[in-house]
Amino acid sequence: MDYFQAIFLGIIQGIAEWLPISSEGQAVLTGIKILGLSPDVALSYAIFLHLGTLFVVLIRFRKTWYSLLTGMDIPLLKRIILVTAGTGITAVPIFLVLEEFFNADINVTLLIGLLLIVTGIMLKYSKKGVRDIESLSPFELFGLGLIQGFAILPGISRSGVTITALLMRNIRPESALIFSFLISVPPVIGAIILSDIPPESNISLNLTMILSAFIVGGIMMEVLLRISHRLNFSFFCLFLGGITVILSLL
Repeated sequence: MDYFQAIFLGIIQGIAEWLPISSEGQAVLTGIKILGLSPDVALSYAIFLHLGTLFVVLIRFRKTWYSLLTGMDIPLLKRIILVTAGTGITAVPIFLVLEEFFNADINVTLLIGLLLIVTGIMLKYSKKGVRDIESLSPFELFGLGLIQGFAILPGISRSGVTITALLMRNIRPESALIFSFLISVPPVIGAIILSDIPPESNISLNLTMILSAFIVGGIMMEVLLRISHRLNFSFFCLFLGGITVILSLL
């Protein structure tokens, strides 16, 4: 892998991370179809790239994380812990199976396309709400975590399924978007710890990928927070999933 490819992968991650189109799925597809990587290596890179956008969340919401780490916002900390516990129950076994799955002789592109279509359908039938995050019960928070765990599958968008689940519970769109950002941190850290380090031994290339994802991801987050109410993510996800399925069959 050269520096241009490293920057390109970082840009893909930065653009797709906050959109409900599965950044992991897009990175895997890019790695396989454009860079010629094997499915398991592409998956390893896709997970590693989340480190760049992880720093975006930590810095953008640094005051919130400071409050959490210093015990100043115990209620929010409890909510994130409940969601994380649910995520671990579904995500860890799926992740362990997924690594073997990606080493098998399967049509990964077709799988990602189908899962993108599923995400698009879920988004299509979500609705805007009037509740705040504070009104969610422990049962709802734990259930949200269980749902988030399935986003370890490339093609299932973590932001897409969590925001959709929150909207279906009648949560305000702005609150759903920000809470989805916050609850992304623990599972991303867990996935990076459990996954293999990218096979690229060149540290500067790895840093280039992370920096590229960080810069583009930061820009995309700010843009999305400003215009999210005007975007039709459902159509975008269904369209991209359909194209992916067609290409995989060809």
